[in-house]
Amino acid sequence: MPRLKSQSLVEMLVALGVGVILIGAAVSATVITLRSQVKTKLLRSAYSLAVKTIDDLRTISQSDWHSIYNLPKGESNKYYIYSSSTQLYIKKGQGTTNIEGQNFNRWFYVENVYRDSNGNIVKSGGTEDPSTQKATINVSFNRGGVETVTLSTYLTRWKNKISKQGHWEEGPGQTGTRKKFSYSFVKSKGIDYSSEPGSLIISGYISNETNIDAEHYWAWSDTAGWLDMRATDIEKGVYVSTDNLRGFGYGDNYGLVSFNCLNKEECSSSDYEVDNNFHGELSGWAWSEKCGWIAFSSSTINSSYNFGVTIDQDGIFHNYAWSENCGWLSFNCNDPGVCTSSDYYVKTGWTSR
Repeated sequence: MPRLKSQSLVEMLVALGVGVILIGAAVSATVITLRSQVKTKLLRSAYSLAVKTIDDLRTISQSDWHSIYNLPKGESNKYYIYSSSTQLYIKKGQGTTNIEGQNFNRWFYVENVYRDSNGNIVKSGGTEDPSTQKATINVSFNRGGVETVTLSTYLTRWKNKISKQGHWEEGPGQTGTRKKFSYSFVKSKGIDYSSEPGSLIISGYISNETNIDAEHYWAWSDTAGWLDMRATDIEKGVYVSTDNLRGFGYGDNYGLVSFNCLNKEECSSSDYEVDNNFHGELSGWAWSEKCGWIAFSSSTINSSYNFGVTIDQDGIFHNYAWSENCGWLSFNCNDPGVCTSSDYYVKTGWTSR
């Protein structure tokens, strides 16, 4: 009997040892499984953050391509997306996002893309495609060691912010660079930008085009007589635009009077025009077949005697132009005070502002 008791004790000890081993193995397996599940969850969170960065980059590239394209290139230039209310911004460096107590570091960098002659993307050689950028997104976290999720995507310029230019009513005189769209420009020649809002009428005329009034179109010179500013029976009459005059006038003693070298496409040999400064103050030169040059302001000929033709808010011409060969040319009978005996003036459909 003592032998049987001893044997039972040994068997119990062996069974207990096996049980401890099995329990230890089970606990280890459970710990490993739990760790794996936590890591998998963190990797999924990192992947989601990377995908969101891609979505945000596409949103930014569609609204403002140059904010992506102008970034310094390469892996050493790290950036992240920062959101504020409804706006997305690109900032230099790395961003941090905390999810359930775990910090995730996120950043991206961009590279130029090159294509071969068939349009295929190549790793070396080829020609740069300014409408495509490669973005590489990284999201990392530290959980017993650093883990990093890396995704790459191509951004293309298929949609971009545009402007709608409805008119140019602010006229010439813009200086410098503007960040927002305006309705002005630096200068123009041979373009009417105000007669028809939303349209730019380039030099070159429709037959008999003129905006001189059908009843008030005569100017007068004591030396050379009448000048017809419509001249429709002979040529295309005078057309007044915001920055210049074009077309022709005619008088028996003036012959054909050209108000712009573009009329006869002779600007390469003789560059002249009667200018309008948007406010109806005229200057510059017209050319008469019989009287030669006609100056429309004292500044044109650097004269100490102040003169100059103007157009008021009703489109009515005032004051005088000067020709060395044909003397003063009056555009309104009020200026010499002769309206009671000779009621004349020139009027246009264009008005100053």
